[in-house]
Amino acid sequence: MTRCALPASPTDKHVLDLLTHGHLAGLVGSSTAGRSLLRSALDAAAERTAVLVHGPRGAGKRAFATAVHRLSGAAGPLAVVPLGELPAGEHHDRLFGGDDGPGLWRTCIDGTLVLAELDALSDTAQRGLVRHLDSGRGPRVIALTRRGRGDIGLRAELTWRLALRIVDLPHLRDRDVDIELIAQHHLARLGPDAEGAAWRMTLDAVHALRRHTWPGNIRELLGVLDRATDRAGRGPIRVVHLGLERPPALAVATPLADVERQVVEQAMAELDGNVSEVGRKLEIPRSTLYRKLKRWGIR
Repeated sequence: MTRCALPASPTDKHVLDLLTHGHLAGLVGSSTAGRSLLRSALDAAAERTAVLVHGPRGAGKRAFATAVHRLSGAAGPLAVVPLGELPAGEHHDRLFGGDDGPGLWRTCIDGTLVLAELDALSDTAQRGLVRHLDSGRGPRVIALTRRGRGDIGLRAELTWRLALRIVDLPHLRDRDVDIELIAQHHLARLGPDAEGAAWRMTLDAVHALRRHTWPGNIRELLGVLDRATDRAGRGPIRVVHLGLERPPALAVATPLADVERQVVEQAMAELDGNVSEVGRKLEIPRSTLYRKLKRWGIR
């Protein structure tokens, strides 16, 4: 994957504005951890040293690397190498060239080379990377890994060279203040709903996002939002559209009224808010259904 770099670094005022509003070159965060992440991207972009990024699956490691590249104003392209998806025997030639032509080290010489799933890097490619880093010429290297600092399994001499700057990305559950902001930015990027209006979420939907533990981190959140817009068709996005909480089975501990409300909300979402159709499907008189909807604050 190759993208063009921005022609120039952002001005100090631009950076200040972005930090003030909690977003910077595609990164979003207003919590303490989120703003620390934005600052780390700025600091990394100001130098051409290698960066080693640790973080759990789906935490935004590639987005962080892309932000550093954009903010750096690099003249060359950005190339992301998914090492875990390539046969180990192809790593060296993909990076440094072989019979099929030059490698990414030459084609991205003034840009940024991102090594995703660093722990999968073959031993031959590790030795080659040490030599090329020592040459002082070539692209800036940003290495990404899900493993902890002491568990990457690389040659020590390579780890030393890549760890000139280390960034640890947090779990999304540890920056829950940022969840609504990340969701809002993603919905804005998706464009308008079926009626041409900006996507919005109900307060209950926002609370549901905050309650979820997000084992898949930001990647899971964005996937949930993509599916929610497909289900909803038009705003607002409700809890039922998120698919995070299944209606509980009837049980002594579950009030019947709560189950009834969840069933009605599901039907309202499926039938695009058509009360007559919902009433027919659930065999509830329309006047009764209207009273229930008003009492629940739905519509």
